[in-house]
Amino acid sequence: SKRGTRFLSSLQGYSLAVVLSIVTLLLSFVFLPAFSRSIFSLFYLAVLLSALRGGIGPALFTTIVGGFANILLLVSPYYNATITAEDWLRTGIFVLLSISIALIVDQSEQRKKELQRSLQAERESQARIRAITDGVNEALMLISNDQQVLDSNKRFEEIFGIPAQNVIGQNLLDIHTMFYQIFGEGDEVYDLVVNSSNDTTQDCNELIHQNWPQQRELQLFSTPVRDNAGYLGRLFVFRDVTHE
Repeated sequence: SKRGTRFLSSLQGYSLAVVLSIVTLLLSFVFLPAFSRSIFSLFYLAVLLSALRGGIGPALFTTIVGGFANILLLVSPYYNATITAEDWLRTGIFVLLSISIALIVDQSEQRKKELQRSLQAERESQARIRAITDGVNEALMLISNDQQVLDSNKRFEEIFGIPAQNVIGQNLLDIHTMFYQIFGEGDEVYDLVVNSSNDTTQDCNELIHQNWPQQRELQLFSTPVRDNAGYLGRLFVFRDVTHE
């Protein structure tokens, strides 16, 4: 059973369609006396599996085989059944439904592949952006207009000694003690960040003093950030100007 499952899972495209068609034909031929014409419903399953693993071409191949089987098995010398109008109607419905199944599954698989490509492209884009932001010499912190910390870079961790996971996703009110710990004018810096986070137009440029984890003079620059959907948030840039 396991070997058979591995064999079927390795098949794709027309090879799978051929195997499914042969297996379904054999089952229909053997069990036709027991289940009568309802046994031909197995071809719906064969069409579905062919569409999922091979696309529209293999599914149409299985549909053609199933359509002929609905008629030819009945008139074979083994059964020599009488073909009725109901048989022709059933065969026509089978062909129409099978084509519809093939088209629906094929479109679904195409959308799935497009979504996977889009997600892969988005991951690559995010990786490039992350590489750029981590490569700059300034500490970056992106804050939304509802005062949520959206992102920070590696330099932010190095300058302030605070892991990114401790601030990303947090509200400014929840991390207000961080400002008192790091900056000499903690209240003023906190108020500056909070007040400017709702400003969607003006830039901000201030000189602030860092006490912890070491003494630094920092130039704080902030500017609004927008994307295609509109205002995204405000970017705060902390540049070490102690040497200057």
